[in-house]
Amino acid sequence: MEKRKINFNSLKNLDVGKWKPGQSGNPEGRPPKKECLTSLLREEIEKKCQSDKKGRTWKELIVLTTLELAIKGNSVALREIWDRIDGKLATPVGIADIEQLNECIDTLKEIFKDSENDNYNQSKEGIKSLPTVNYQ
Repeated sequence: MEKRKINFNSLKNLDVGKWKPGQSGNPEGRPPKKECLTSLLREEIEKKCQSDKKGRTWKELIVLTTLELAIKGNSVALREIWDRIDGKLATPVGIADIEQLNECIDTLKEIFKDSENDNYNQSKEGIKSLPTVNYQ
């Protein structure tokens, strides 16, 4: 394989030494996106509500309204408050019936034991053994 030749004309187009070491080519960074609904909402929610006589921000009013709804029995508002204060509860993932699971595993062992299944025969190792699960 031939080595590529250096094209000195293309090297002239490079701006060697344009920035000093440690200096960024974009010191102010990427400008924030204003088109995003989330950024617009964050900006507006910090402003004072013009119709509020006490001069509270939209954020303060939303918190107070959510608390009032929760006190009145609104389960969605109450759940939102609990999730914000304590964090969302982890959803437990478990097996209801261990015996049923072990029966399924035993059935799979029998199916693949002497299988004529093309997919099984084409695999190099197949399923040699499946463990029995005991969660107690």
